[in-house]
Amino acid sequence: MAKKEQLAILREGTNAWAKWRDANPGINIDLRGADLSGADFGGADLSGVNLSRACLEMADLRGANLSAASLFDADATGADLNMADLSGAVLGRANLTLADLSLANLGKANLVWADLKEANLTDADLGAADLRTADLRRAILIRAQLQGAILRRADLSWTNLAAADFSMADLRGALLIRANLKGAVLPDANLKGAYLTDAVLKGVCLAGALLTGANLASVDLREADLTGAVLNGANLAAAVFNGADLTGAALKGANLRLAVYDHKTRWPSGFKYQAAGARLDG
Repeated sequence: MAKKEQLAILREGTNAWAKWRDANPGINIDLRGADLSGADFGGADLSGVNLSRACLEMADLRGANLSAASLFDADATGADLNMADLSGAVLGRANLTLADLSLANLGKANLVWADLKEANLTDADLGAADLRTADLRRAILIRAQLQGAILRRADLSWTNLAAADFSMADLRGALLIRANLKGAVLPDANLKGAYLTDAVLKGVCLAGALLTGANLASVDLREADLTGAVLNGANLAAAVFNGADLTGAALKGANLRLAVYDHKTRWPSGFKYQAAGARLDG
């Protein structure tokens, strides 16, 4: 069936589309470049559909099944994808600026170079997703699940990542400038060479995390768990360590000039934190 015929059936509504898909299982659905802006496809089965370079601007896709679909280079600006299933979908270079992806399933999705500026990903599942070089500036990822996600060189500056789970995530070279990571968990995450300048990491769990050469200048690390973390060569100038636990952490060559701590701070055994530039708060 030609693309125009498939598109015509889809535009008849989700019920007509569902009946057609049930009657035609296994058919390759090609909607590349289709203009679906503002359309209402809430709950539609679009699994495996090729929507590359399609326009889905402001479309209603709440609860839609887009698993394994291709949205490469698609424009979904402002689209409503609340609770949508995008697991395994290809979203490389897609424009998802201002999109609502709250509670969406993006597990193992390909989001390389995707534009997610100011998108809402609250409670979204991004486990094992590939977000290399993605733009997530000012996005909302409160309580998002990013276990094992790849975020190498991604830009998460000014992003709200409160209580997000980055367990074993790859954040090498990522930008997290002024990001809010309050209460986030990053055990065994790789943040080698990441930039976290002025970020809020109060109460964050970085146990066993790799932060070699990372820039954490002026970072709020109050009550953070840094047990066993590797911070060799990291820039921790003017960081706040009040109540933080650095037991077993590696800090060889780290810069702690003007960093502050209090009597509750726990340093690695034998580490000369004052000689490294840290000073008692107050």
